[in-house]
Formats: sequence, C-alpha cells, structure tokens
Amino acid sequence: MPFEPVDDIPNIDEVSLNAKTIDGMMRGLVRLFVTALRNQYGVDEILKELLSDILFIFLISHTSIRAIVDRALRKTEHPLIADAMSLTREQVEKLFVIALLLDNPNKWITQYLRNSWRSNYEDYLLAKDELQKNLMFQEYINKHWPEGIEKMRRLPNRRGRGSKLIVSSFAMRAVKYKFNNPDSPKPTWFKRSGSVRDYLDSYFQFPTPGKAIRKIRNPNIQCFLRRWYKEYQFLCGYSHVALGKLGLYGMSKSKDFWTSEKLGIMAKRKADDAIILSYTATASSCVLVMAILSNQFGEKSNLQSFWKALIAFSLFAKAVWKIMPEKLLE
Repeated sequence: MPFEPVDDIPNIDEVSLNAKTIDGMMRGLVRLFVTALRNQYGVDEILKELLSDILFIFLISHTSIRAIVDRALRKTEHPLIADAMSLTREQVEKLFVIALLLDNPNKWITQYLRNSWRSNYEDYLLAKDELQKNLMFQEYINKHWPEGIEKMRRLPNRRGRGSKLIVSSFAMRAVKYKFNNPDSPKPTWFKRSGSVRDYLDSYFQFPTPGKAIRKIRNPNIQCFLRRWYKEYQFLCGYSHVALGKLGLYGMSKSKDFWTSEKLGIMAKRKADDAIILSYTATASSCVLVMAILSNQFGEKSNLQSFWKALIAFSLFAKAVWKIMPEKLLE
C-alpha cells in the first residue's frame, strides 16, 4: 500500500533532540495513561490490567535501549547498537498486541492468556523430565508449579464471581502429547479433524504482527499498522541474526580509518533510530488506548504534546502521525 509523502521539517539541520527531556515526557505520559485506565469505568478489568502492564513495559524496555545506546556510544562499543535494535522490535510488537486486545477483548484476551499458558505448561513438562530425580525440586515440580498451571487455566469472572475455564482438559492433553511425541501421528483418542499441531495452533495461537493486521476490523487502524509493519520487518533482521545484526560487528573488526569513521556515523544513526522508534511506538500505542478513555485526567492534551515534540525532529514520527493520530488528536 502506498503512503503519502511527508513534508520536510523546517530548519531540520538546526533541530536537536534532548533525549532526557523526551524520556521524562514519555514516563509522565505512560503513568498518566495507566492512571486513567485504572480509573476508567465500563472497561473490562482484565483488559485494563493487561494494557496497563504493557504500557509500563514500554518504559522498562526503553530504559534498556537507552542504557545500551549510552554504553555503545560512550565506550565506543558500536556493535552493541544491534541489541538495542532488537529491543526496539519488541517496542513495535507491543503496539500490535495492544491493537488486537482493543479490537476484540473477549476473543484476544482469551487467546493471549491461552498462549501464555501453553508456554508455561511446556516449560513445566520439560522441567519435570529433567529434574524429576532432583530432590531439591520435588515440592516445586509436584505441587507448586502444577497448582499455578491449574490456576492459569481459568479466567477470573468479570463480575467477580467464580471463574471461566479457558484451557480445556482435552487441549491440555493434546499439548502434553505433542510435547512428548513431536513427530508421531495423532493418537486414537484424538477424534478431531486435522493434525494435533493444527488443532493446537488454532486453539492457542495469538497472532504475530503480520497476521494481526488481517484480524483488525478498523480499516484506519489497519492502515496505521501496515506502516508500522514495515519497520517491524526491518527490525526483525536484528532479532533473527540477519546481516543487519552482523553488520556493525563486521565493520568493527576493520582497522581501516575510513571504515572506523563510517562505523561511528552508522552507529549514531541507528542509535537515534532505536530511540525515536521506541518513543513513537509508545505514542502510537497511547493513541489506540485513548479510544477507551474519557479524558478525565487530561490524557489527550498530554498525548498531543508528546506527539508535537516527536514530529518536531523526526520524519518517521511525522509520517506515522499523518496516517492516523493527527485525525484523532486534532
């Protein structure tokens, strides 16, 4: 899908970024939105808790990105920037998770928790196999961990009474069978059509960003996420050990002065990209969350101020702003 051209930033050569100032704005914005979420009536309590936690994780990941970038540039350890880009990918991925949870809370909250349950259960099965003879772990493996797994199979009732089973005994049995028999045909007790793997994928899957776009029902948000997906694809090269991950290290091995100088310039540019993308992903997530808030704490004006600061120095932020946030916030 083609995207609209972006006007240049006036006097861009004279514009500078005060990261400490923007960091403070970002922290204040996230805390304000979390406060607004927790005090918002008429919104599912589990949805509010998940969104609040994800927003706070934006701050944690951003702190890690800033620490890596600071060490990489201050200590001239430029290959570290590649790890900052990997963390930036996570910032972008959070945006897609939030979009899905907001699009259809009843469906995607269940899938999100099911997906987490499966990972925890498979981790337990592995630990049980490897540590079953270790006396030190017996109580944890045979009592406390299974109790936690059983508790995670149920979703607290939204009205505060009882709970809802979200992982059936059949699904639990299928996970265990597939874990213990990864290449075997389906067993006689499995009466469903298709393979065990297909069943598990359908039952437990929480969509990755590329698939998430097709699940979103709002066409404006779809367009917004498609632009973000271009960044996500590029950043995946740093998490999947493509040449982007290896490039800075490869250049750092050269003793040539020209290459060393070019490495410093490239590292600085990628460091800027990592930080700006982290800011913009946070701002974009807040735009989506804004749709379920009543603005009783002044969330909208604070979000407008944050975007204004971003588009003053970033062409990327300006491009993203034009796709959807501008229409919703002005």
